[in-house]
Amino acid sequence: HFGRDVVFAPGAEAALNVSDPRGKLLLASHLGDVEACRALAQLQGSKTINALVFSDNARRFKQIMEEMAPQAGLNLMPVTGIGPDTAIALKEKLERGEWIAIVGDRIAVNPQRGGEWRVCWSRFMGQAAPFPQGPFILASILRCPVDLLFALRQQEKLCIHCEPFADPLVLPRAERQQALQQTIDRYAERLEHYALQSPLDWFNFFDFWQLPEPKNKE
Repeated sequence: HFGRDVVFAPGAEAALNVSDPRGKLLLASHLGDVEACRALAQLQGSKTINALVFSDNARRFKQIMEEMAPQAGLNLMPVTGIGPDTAIALKEKLERGEWIAIVGDRIAVNPQRGGEWRVCWSRFMGQAAPFPQGPFILASILRCPVDLLFALRQQEKLCIHCEPFADPLVLPRAERQQALQQTIDRYAERLEHYALQSPLDWFNFFDFWQLPEPKNKE
């Protein structure tokens, strides 16, 4: 609940701008943002928040969340990938003024067909780490405002930090790869900034600076 468990960092509430009728994309991370989205959905005049969840256990997680907080205003969308159908559905939600939340710091478990990883390597905590291209490409396709959202445990409360990132995010075709790299570099820099403020909120429990060993699909 806001005030008791959750508070805004200075400037975060203005950046979030609940009164804006437009839909937006919240580019989140593994710094406690699921709890933050649940709290945001309780704000007066707040939007429906559609959180894309990429996980083998996502459907079970969605069921548990619905049982625990059926009125939370948070719609978990379990997805295994983002294709045209998903993009169209998200565009329709944005046109209704709803918000989309997606994390930008978790790459796929397996590479694309042909063994190619769709990642950009960006400097994070002193060395290069792979970041997924998908969330940033999706943001450019949706052509909507994009905000960064981080939620840190500070003074025994969940403190929401929000800042504008792009409006909209543009990846020019002629310079697409360069623009994508620069965009992910900006995200990685802000992720590092907030992770250093509260490192124990970091929920990426694996070697973040290496590509994972692909799972055996047999």
